[in-house]
Amino acid sequence: MTTSSKEQMIFEELDEIVPIGDKALEQQNAYNPTIQHAKLSMVRDDAAFEIVTNALTSPSQINDEDDTAIKRSYRVMKYICDDLEEAKEMLKSKLGKDDDDLYLQYLLNPSRAGLLAKKIFASYRHLNKIYNENLFEVPRPHIPHLNKALEAMLAAFPTQVVGASCVGGGKGVEQSLGQMLQLHKHVKSELSPLPTVAQIIPLGCTGRKKETASLQEQHAAMMGGGAVDKVLINHSHRRKFVHGLTQWGGFQHLVDLILDDVTCADDVSEVLLSTVEFIAFPQQSLLSLMNGTGGNGDAKSVKDEESSVGEEGLLAKLASEEMIKSLFECITAQNGNAAQSDIDAVSSALLGLFELATGKSRQQMPATSTDAVAEEDNGSVECKAAEESKTVSPGIDDNKMVKAGVTDKMHAAINARMESLVWAMDIYMNLGKEGEEESDPAGAAVRHPGRYTIQKPFTSNRLHLFTLFTDLVSYESHCGLKNDEGKYHCAIKALDTVMDLPVISAKDEDDNEKGTIYNPWPGICDLLFDYPENNMYQFQFYRLIHALCATNHEKTLKLVVQKCKFLSRAIKTCSAKVAPSSTRGVLLRCLNALRLHSQSISSHSFLRHYLESHDGWKDFQDELRR
Repeated sequence: MTTSSKEQMIFEELDEIVPIGDKALEQQNAYNPTIQHAKLSMVRDDAAFEIVTNALTSPSQINDEDDTAIKRSYRVMKYICDDLEEAKEMLKSKLGKDDDDLYLQYLLNPSRAGLLAKKIFASYRHLNKIYNENLFEVPRPHIPHLNKALEAMLAAFPTQVVGASCVGGGKGVEQSLGQMLQLHKHVKSELSPLPTVAQIIPLGCTGRKKETASLQEQHAAMMGGGAVDKVLINHSHRRKFVHGLTQWGGFQHLVDLILDDVTCADDVSEVLLSTVEFIAFPQQSLLSLMNGTGGNGDAKSVKDEESSVGEEGLLAKLASEEMIKSLFECITAQNGNAAQSDIDAVSSALLGLFELATGKSRQQMPATSTDAVAEEDNGSVECKAAEESKTVSPGIDDNKMVKAGVTDKMHAAINARMESLVWAMDIYMNLGKEGEEESDPAGAAVRHPGRYTIQKPFTSNRLHLFTLFTDLVSYESHCGLKNDEGKYHCAIKALDTVMDLPVISAKDEDDNEKGTIYNPWPGICDLLFDYPENNMYQFQFYRLIHALCATNHEKTLKLVVQKCKFLSRAIKTCSAKVAPSSTRGVLLRCLNALRLHSQSISSHSFLRHYLESHDGWKDFQDELRR
């Protein structure tokens, strides 16, 4: 039998197994419960396997005039997916083991799966080259076929697919995952291989699939019902993948894609944040370790699964000077080609990364548990004392970035760009300073539900940056000493950096020289009164007052409370005879925080001395307590 006749026979069989068009509709309408999934007659033949997989992975065969190759690509993809689904049902727990005899009746076995994965990665690489040379003006219709086939193989043969993606270390990852990311810039989001990359990276780093468990499943795992996520890739393969990913540059390439292509910034940012979260927080296995047993075996086996494979080094790249610098250059539009929507996505990504590093921003259920031991005594249940219980702080004790010191390094890297952050926040935008025309496009006025119009909206981008600013000056380090001096040493450095900026009154426009970056605290206080309906800003402002009290940063307290006249303005607003302002609630909380803090510090401190000598404060004490 010649190769051409064998190829013709194979595709005739595929046409019968996976019909499309009118023939598919006819078969769908013809109900026959006895139909079983058909098999290719020559799947045991390596030459036949080569013919079938070439139809899926050879983009050079596809042209605009002939759709035969596209149909063949679809049929092969559909057949592979159906074949793997049947194999999972038939083989169940045996699936994934390196025993080729189990797969003789199926198209793919472990060795063939690895070979096909390499061919699919090569196909992405070839497609990207063609797009870069502008030989294709429209997306190729078979790209989703590659994505779907690779995802199905990843579910059935995770070790083989992940192994194929990192053959050759960093260069191998660049030739596989890197090319898939580059291809994302050339195609629409529904055709993009980005979602497939978003499955490969977490799986390769953790050995677990990135699937969101239901609240019921997570609760069952927390109560000792077993881990939701099962380890699918062993320690050595994970180590090899993480090493290659780190050599390649890892998350830096996702950040570069956010900065380079404004059309996909939001999509890539979401993938970046969700991937970092999945790798940084080994939630379910940690719970198993706390309970003393693992969902897949004893505590020792779970500990072996969760032992480091170098992912801390991969996560450490998020705190590199180069990455933080590139993000700030886009936010401040210094590269000259950043659109407003791109800046919003970048500021959101920067904020999301730091809040993941601190454990504040998580989509997973936080890991909380106690090792309370129940004892039965005369029909009643008693628990050990609370001091004997073992507790876990969510976002801290289960955060690999905190344990590896990445969070402190990221804080230092962002703090080094404090001037850029203050400039991008454009705190004095309500006074029409130089940054306003660039930050807020003309005609950006927003009609408020309260039947008035805000001429200069606060903007989501400004809120992201202001939240990041608040996170920096309120950050509690878990790498220093356990007392306040060690806990807040990073926050104090950030406050010192801000106080190095020259101070200007928010109402003194004449002194604001063009190009000068001024201390933001006067403007921060003004914005609280200029935007009385902005509850999100009010929440962040209270966090700032709380941080100043926790650190007892007297230079900043003196500027805010005395020079910016926050204390007098807050008391005046809260004491107004007319209907109270919408800011009254947050002002009362801020004033109460100052009151309680002043009572806990030395009588020689600035805040306590200033409050005791302030006549308005004395008169307002009874109202504040009430």
